[in-house]
Amino acid sequence: MEPTRRRFLDKSQADFRRSGAQLDQDKKERLKAIDCELSLITTRFSQNVLDSTNDFEILIEDEAALAGLPDSARAAARDSAQQKGKPGYRFSPASSQPDRRHYVRRRRHAAREHLACAKHARDRGRARQPPDHRKESWELRKEKAHVLGFKDFADFQLDDRMAKKGADAQKFIDELREKTQAAFERENRELYSFRQELEGQDAPALQPWDVTYYAEKLRKARFSLDEEELRSYFPAELSVKGAFTLAERFVRRAYRARPWRTSLGPRSPRLPHHRRSERPARHVLRGSVSGARTSAPGLGCTA
Repeated sequence: MEPTRRRFLDKSQADFRRSGAQLDQDKKERLKAIDCELSLITTRFSQNVLDSTNDFEILIEDEAALAGLPDSARAAARDSAQQKGKPGYRFSPASSQPDRRHYVRRRRHAAREHLACAKHARDRGRARQPPDHRKESWELRKEKAHVLGFKDFADFQLDDRMAKKGADAQKFIDELREKTQAAFERENRELYSFRQELEGQDAPALQPWDVTYYAEKLRKARFSLDEEELRSYFPAELSVKGAFTLAERFVRRAYRARPWRTSLGPRSPRLPHHRRSERPARHVLRGSVSGARTSAPGLGCTA
């Protein structure tokens, strides 16, 4: 058998085994139940994270408080406020919003901390979010791995990948950390020294939400590199066209780009783009409101 056909056959057989094809009927039923529960838990978790993201906002009506933000960031924040029917400028933890990124980079320390903490706590504090959803998910994944004959979920996930075992993946991470730790600490010292140059020797220690802010200032001071100035060279239309041109060269196949939709929803196209291109900000990606029926297609799961 040709190597490519052998690889395809081995991969197909492994996929069937990972789906429980070799299990007895009782274990197949339990595996199906676990998959249903995991589907419902992860879907509910994702929806709650998105709800929290959309709920949190910082509204600013005084334009003078936005000193230092580029015009593009102000325009995006103003449009975000108008879409919500609110005055002034609106900032949220949504990672796809260029206004939020600039706000974190350029605003004062307290504002950076406020927005960063809000982003990393998006799945907490909501009345409908079960407090033990993580533990329940971990237990179900562990049981699924055991049913399929694996030591743990890490081994199950990595079985068809290069690492193969969770222990080997952890070993790689530990080795990578060991080899990069010195450079990491050196760059942190350099960044903190730069902050001291700006704010004096009594400048407070760097916090996670400060790194992007001072790193941008450092790039601009030492290398005259300002990402905002690069933005004009990568408008959305040219970025999409360039991405499809590269795709055609690599796979020798013609792709046709679909135009941007004015109203983005769950079926919006995900087109390749340059990371600095301007795209419409997405605020709501859910297809249903809270409390709506949730289903897992193909599993017969409903909630």
